[in-house]
Amino acid sequence: MGWALPLDPEQRVIHMGDITELGHIVAGAFTQPELAGNGEHLPLVGDFLSFNEVVATLNRLGHKFSFKQVPQELFAGWFPGAKEVAEMLAYFEAYTYLGSDSRDAIALANKLPADSRRSLPHGREQTSRSRRQPEPLEKYWRLT
Repeated sequence: MGWALPLDPEQRVIHMGDITELGHIVAGAFTQPELAGNGEHLPLVGDFLSFNEVVATLNRLGHKFSFKQVPQELFAGWFPGAKEVAEMLAYFEAYTYLGSDSRDAIALANKLPADSRRSLPHGREQTSRSRRQPEPLEKYWRLT
C-alpha cells in the first residue's frame, strides 16, 4: 500500500507542524504584537519534509507504505480532476504549499513563542518555554 504521485519523493516541500505548538504561536502573537505585526500570516510549520521522509516515519511505526513517482501526464488520466491535482503537486514541488516566499512567515511564527513569562489578556499567563528542536514525528502520529 502506498502512494503513486507526480512528485519528487526526495524534495523537501511538504510542510509539517506539531499541533501542540499552535497555542504557543497564538499566545506569542497576543503577547508580542510588536513582533507579530498587524494581519501577519503565521503558519504552523516546524519543518519541510520529503515524501520519502514521511513514508520512512510511517514505516518506523510498523506500516509498510511505499511511494512511486509517476509522470504527471500518466497521473492526469487516472480519475476526474487528476490533471488539476497533478498541477497542484507541481506547484508544491516548485514553490511549496505556502509559496516560495513563505520562509520568512514561518521563521516569524517560530520566533513568537516567548522565552519569558508574559501576561496574556484576562490575567492568564504564558508559561516559560524555549523553542526546542522538533521531536521525531513518531511521537505525534498515532496511526492504527
